[in-house]
Amino acid sequence: MFTATFAFAAQRLLATGPARAARAQLLTRISGVTMLGLGAFLALARREV
Repeated sequence: MFTATFAFAAQRLLATGPARAARAQLLTRISGVTMLGLGAFLALARREV
């Protein structure tokens, strides 16, 4: 019983590793795009018309 539970837990950890890495990369990319967009918006807002 313990061996089956341990194997299942290890399988879950291995399966979630790539998904977690992909999610982290996506969130980092979205964060960078958001910061660039906010910086562009603030630069345009500060311009004298």
